[in-house]
Amino acid sequence: MIRYAFFGTPEFARMILESLDCRGFRPLLVVTQPDRPKGRGRKVAAPPVAEWASNKGIPLLQPEKKNDPELLCVMRELSPDVAVTAAYGQLISEEMLSIPKRGFLNVHPSLLPLYRGASPVQSAILNGDKKTGVTLMLMDRGLDTGPLIASSTMLISDDIDAGSLTGVLAVKGGELVADVLEDWVAGRLQTVPQDESLATMTRRLSKEDGHVNFALSVRDVHNRIRAMHPWPGAYAYMNSERVKILSARIPHDIDELVECDVSFQKDDHFGENASLVIRQPGAITIFKKTRLLVRCGDGWIELLRIQMPSKSPVFSYEVAHNVHEGASFDLQF
Repeated sequence: MIRYAFFGTPEFARMILESLDCRGFRPLLVVTQPDRPKGRGRKVAAPPVAEWASNKGIPLLQPEKKNDPELLCVMRELSPDVAVTAAYGQLISEEMLSIPKRGFLNVHPSLLPLYRGASPVQSAILNGDKKTGVTLMLMDRGLDTGPLIASSTMLISDDIDAGSLTGVLAVKGGELVADVLEDWVAGRLQTVPQDESLATMTRRLSKEDGHVNFALSVRDVHNRIRAMHPWPGAYAYMNSERVKILSARIPHDIDELVECDVSFQKDDHFGENASLVIRQPGAITIFKKTRLLVRCGDGWIELLRIQMPSKSPVFSYEVAHNVHEGASFDLQF
């Protein structure tokens, strides 16, 4: 039986831990971030990994600092074969790294050395990448710089958002660790150094990253909306009111909108009151009375779900009839 400790915090980590447990790899110890305020009410809540460990009756520690004396003491006493980390949210100290016999293995949701750091999934979508994956690496003192052990690759579909992609990668990550853990502990696997010439770094996202600039291309706008869901969330301003954009798509069935620069007043195809005279980025038009379209730098994007200030999320067809002629999203940043 593999004796291992698990370090992780959010749902991504919980899914990996669950996969390992289902494959017969139950941890000796789970380490996660402390309970913190969460949501609008700012109520203190346990991280998903802490809830999982508590429900399973597995020893749990939630240290504030990386060199927490109790954690170091417990890890030395357990002397695990290996430790597995996934989105722990805190650097592991050199002293801690030296305790497990076969080191710390980190599950990272990108194809390292691409997208090291805090937002690899969002960065892959933002950049329009066609593929991504998960990488298992042996941790060292750097941030996602350790040698590679194994990886799993997948295609990125045009309609998947960051939340859904993170979930898929968590499943793949759990399978990857479970497939190689015994071989790693037994010393049957070799590591490969990362190619530093290919390395890229990502940063922690802020709420401002969700601001959509409709002057950009349709593809760039679509990628940002997908990349920012569920957090920090995509948004734009209409009459100085912040409108959340929960989902969108590139409408391939209305190519005539991309090329046409004249008015279609009272045209049966677009509806009696349709007008396409206003063509600047951010301009809104209603297609066939139900579909909410916004002009971008090189075409149109269709908003599928939105949320107005102090309102519940709605499908765009539910509110399209309320959008007045000539409405537009603000472009000021």
